Amino acid sequence: MAGTPESDFKRFHNAFKDDLTFIDRSGFFELIPKGFSKATGMKFLENYFKIPHKDTIAFGDSSNDIPMFEYAETAILMGGAKPELQKYATFVTTKITEDGIYNACKKTWTYIRVFSNDKVCFLK
Repeated sequence: MAGTPESDFKRFHNAFKDDLTFIDRSGFFELIPKGFSKATGMKFLENYFKIPHKDTIAFGDSSNDIPMFEYAETAILMGGAKPELQKYATFVTTKITEDGIYNACKKTWTYIRVFSNDKVCFLK
C-alpha cells in the first residue's frame, strides 16, 4: 500500500539524504549529488579554460544559484527573482524577457573576446 506523497518524500529523503543535496524550489525539489553544485561547475570551467577567478561572473534567478553566487566574483541576479536572493547579488539586472543578460553584459564588460581555439575570455 502506497503512502501519501508527503510520506513518500520523507522516505525518499531519508534514504538519500547522505548522497544528495535537496534544494527546495517552492513546491518541488532539485536533487544534486553531494559535493556538486553550480559553483563546482564554475570552478571546473575556470580551471579548464584558465580563467582568473576575478573574471568569473554568475547569472541566476533562483535558490539553486546561491552556491554559484557565493563563489563567483560577480553575481548578477535576474530581474523578477525573489527579493531574498538580492543579498547574494553584486547587482540586479532586468528580467530575462527584457534582455537582462544583454543589459548586464553592457554594464559589466567593455568587450568580449573569443579566441581562435574556441576558448572564451570575458574582459572588463
